[in-house]
Amino acid sequence: MKKTFLIFSVLFIMCSFNENGQKNGLNCTLQKGNRIMKLEFDTNKKYLELKRRTALKISFENIYINGFSIEGVGIQMCGGGKNFTKLKISPVKKYLVNNQLEISLFEERNGKKELFRKLLIPVKVD
Repeated sequence: MKKTFLIFSVLFIMCSFNENGQKNGLNCTLQKGNRIMKLEFDTNKKYLELKRRTALKISFENIYINGFSIEGVGIQMCGGGKNFTKLKISPVKKYLVNNQLEISLFEERNGKKELFRKLLIPVKVD
């Protein structure tokens, strides 16, 4: 129980503020050195919902976009551009971890697939 609370708290702190420090749903900026990923969800809620598709735009700074990959159940790639990619996320109840969707973001560095960040995104389960 304490571990679940700690994981949720860390995710909440990481993803509750946009780059200006203002609350904006699940949107967040992830940084590793000078490499930055900005996640912009099309909802202002602090959670995803079962059986509801949510759009996500990921923008990149100092990351080779062709070396980017994402892993998670219920994620569909929908296109993108030079410095961003668009996805649709539809959480599936049987694959949730403590009512959270697990997503792993990877980048290719020096010819190897490297974990950039693992996220647990809260999902509202009715």
